[in-house]
Amino acid sequence: MAARAMCGFACLLLSTAGAARAAVEEPLYATHGDPALAALIEESLRRNPGLLRARLDFEAERYRVAQVSALPDPRLGIIWHAQQPETRTGPQAGTLSVSQEFPWPGKRSDQGRIAAATADARHEAARASEARIVRQVKYSYHDLRYLNRAIAVIAEEEQLLRHYESLAQARYAQGAWAAAGGRAAAGRDHPRSQSPARPGAAAARSHRDPECVARQPGR
Repeated sequence: MAARAMCGFACLLLSTAGAARAAVEEPLYATHGDPALAALIEESLRRNPGLLRARLDFEAERYRVAQVSALPDPRLGIIWHAQQPETRTGPQAGTLSVSQEFPWPGKRSDQGRIAAATADARHEAARASEARIVRQVKYSYHDLRYLNRAIAVIAEEEQLLRHYESLAQARYAQGAWAAAGGRAAAGRDHPRSQSPARPGAAAARSHRDPECVARQPGR
């Protein structure tokens, strides 16, 4: 009955450790359908030495659960005598012995629980390391995406500003040309642009012209 109970306890511990191992292998991070991010996370988790060590520590502790819960290994001893001693039944050539150690009741179960708790601790350490790596990869990935997008936006704004600059230069050149033409036209049509007749010249012209002399009163 006791042996059956111990076997059941060992199976329970093994199933618990197996479930913990499956939990370690299941990805608990979200990529939101981004294949590039998923590939980077997978590569980081596969190549990170700290995470590999944490997973190996968990594997080692998981296998120790069944080891410490079982009976110690039996011992087989053989002794061969160079000089055969005389016994009651005659000369003795050698001795064959088999021994099995039985720990104190409850000791193996306690060791199994300790090993299972240690395996759980290793499992949580592996999970924490995995979460830290995923977080670092996501931060770096989104920072890189932000920088790439910022560079693209700056390039678009630069092109837009260059377009506005060309438009402004064209409008300025057109406006300067129109202003120069308007000033020239205004200068031609302005009354001040025509030189006024001098009185002396008009008098001299009238003095030389007989018709003008005839039209003057008193002549």
